[in-house]
Amino acid sequence: MVNCQVCHHVSCLYQTDISGTSLEVHSPHRSGIRLVWVFLSPWGDFQAIFALRFSSSHCFSPRNKYRLCMRLLMYNIRYATGHKKGYHVPIPYAGFFKKTNVNLQRIINFIASVNPDIVALVEVDSGSYRSNNSCQAQIIADSLGYNHVVENKYGSDSLAQKVPVLKQQANAILARQGIENYQCHYFEQGVKRLVIQTDIRTVAIFIVHLSLKYRHRQNQLEHLHSLIQDTDKEVILTGDFNTFWGSRELNLFLAATDLKNANIANIPSHPSNAPHRQIDFILHSSGLRIDNFYIPDVRLSDHSPLICDFSCILT
Repeated sequence: MVNCQVCHHVSCLYQTDISGTSLEVHSPHRSGIRLVWVFLSPWGDFQAIFALRFSSSHCFSPRNKYRLCMRLLMYNIRYATGHKKGYHVPIPYAGFFKKTNVNLQRIINFIASVNPDIVALVEVDSGSYRSNNSCQAQIIADSLGYNHVVENKYGSDSLAQKVPVLKQQANAILARQGIENYQCHYFEQGVKRLVIQTDIRTVAIFIVHLSLKYRHRQNQLEHLHSLIQDTDKEVILTGDFNTFWGSRELNLFLAATDLKNANIANIPSHPSNAPHRQIDFILHSSGLRIDNFYIPDVRLSDHSPLICDFSCILT
């Protein structure tokens, strides 16, 4: 353990891990001082030279390379309508039309507790009566200090755009750092057509909610393949894929894109009260290292959240 006395009256404890030529510096906190330059003094101990403040943790290598370390939370929040026995009372899916403020606050508290750098949200209410005509993504972002992008998940020519409540159904991305060069693509088939693409440092992140129909999903995966081929960055593709056959549906897509499933144990995430389907995914390119992946037992939606710590080299 190294006690680093850092400039600007900041003192914190860091753990170092030396492996080959690489020195990694880990902060015990997920915010604040994250990047520390160190050197080996003549007396054999490490001395801190200076520190920089970043929203994500970093590691330093003597070969002038840095490893960007970030936490991603992917969560289908079901418009914050909850997932309890009373959801289908007095009629099936009655809970879909109930006010969401109380459960949304629980979701905000959960997000704050895991302190992610990036939050990918599927099924967000962008301003219907359920959320008192307020955008849930903006409420979460303002509460926790994130930047955000939110967009309706149906194409502009979709009939859903003319239906109350449906026309406010969206997906969103939230990030501590600035969101760069975001684009919204729309699939040619399916009802849910939105793809949000954004760059965060050296990583291109795609958020999707794929069709319930197998044939449409396969067409959407072909479109995603083209989008991924067009970027020269490392890639994370995440969202609700509605792959009711599990990860087997994605085998050809993974082979064609060379993406990998962060959930290597194929842990199911749906439904949250008794998970037996793997339909939520975090897929990543081979240049990203997955340092941790888990699915917490959280039942604020019919989906369980996915949490992934990943890192990549900054050149």
